[in-house]
Amino acid sequence: MTTSHPPLPRPEGVKADGRLGSDWLSGKRSEVRIHSSAFKMAATRASSRRVFELFVSRIHWTLATKELRDYFAQFGTVRRCMLPFDKETGFHKGYCWVGFSSEEGLRNALQKESHILDGIKLQVRQQKPRSFRSQYTNEGETDMS
Repeated sequence: MTTSHPPLPRPEGVKADGRLGSDWLSGKRSEVRIHSSAFKMAATRASSRRVFELFVSRIHWTLATKELRDYFAQFGTVRRCMLPFDKETGFHKGYCWVGFSSEEGLRNALQKESHILDGIKLQVRQQKPRSFRSQYTNEGETDMS
């Protein structure tokens, strides 16, 4: 059994074929009305893509991304592990970001008192969330906290 839903209302200034009307392009229209269900779906998709990240430093130069990913997988599902490399030396820079798919994995990793790989104690802390705008507002400043 299929149910038919009424068509979604068309935003003001948008023609039946989906193109913007001339009054929209001239700047007379200043708002767009978004159907609430579309907004809720977009918000749900954004929250499902949320990554819970750790910043890990003091990584021994012999460790590779796979070894770090395998180590942190014991705390939860690792969504990503980014270990940046120096183009001049070919070695990694000694720090990485580990993203978990759930907050539980992040909490489990943070609860462990010390993380030791290759005999070196890693420094592990939660990555501070950053917005796109904040990356460029303080370009010359460095946060040493």
